Amino acid sequence: MDGRQRRRPLRRTDQLPRPVRKTHRRTLARRAGGRLPARPCGPFDYLDGLAGEDGCYNGFNLLASDLRELWWYSNRSASRQPQRLRPGLYGLSNALLDTPWPKVRSRVGALAEVLAADSGQANASAEPYLQMLADARQAADFELPSTGVAPEWEKLLSSAFIRSPLYGTRASTVLRVRHDGRFDLSERSFDADGRIGDVNFHGKLNLQRDTGIVPAPR
Repeated sequence: MDGRQRRRPLRRTDQLPRPVRKTHRRTLARRAGGRLPARPCGPFDYLDGLAGEDGCYNGFNLLASDLRELWWYSNRSASRQPQRLRPGLYGLSNALLDTPWPKVRSRVGALAEVLAADSGQANASAEPYLQMLADARQAADFELPSTGVAPEWEKLLSSAFIRSPLYGTRASTVLRVRHDGRFDLSERSFDADGRIGDVNFHGKLNLQRDTGIVPAPR
């Protein structure tokens, strides 16, 4: 399950200060992570190929899988090498994998509870996962991380679901993939006034490769 949340500025206001941002003069402009190329190869080969180009992009996290293995890579990690993830639960926000921010720790715990109650039936509602991502509780002051922004912003950004007139969560996305390749993707969108709509997609991934059928893990 991938609970992914996208955040963009909602509208200008004077109620909150702007985040502190460092600017650097660059000879070459770096590409956004959304422009990462798609390549027909296995997850490790794909991420390893990107490792040789990581200087071309702004900071990004990327997960890649062939339904047998799941790999993570970030061009901001210390090793700059793809990492194979063992079966388990992980948390990812706007830092490296499993950075122990309060919202990351709390949502990993909440995910464990939702998964335990999930029957795995096809077309089961994604609502419990979407509600899990909608947690707008902010961390206590003593738990706030130090990411380089003003204290008011550290507080605002400490919740899993961010809501303010200036900045907030634009979408919560749940992707569930079953052992046989069937998947469903549910996305809930928001604007400054609240929820604006849901979209749902269902399908089945093609598990075939050049060497034949890839057995789904059991």
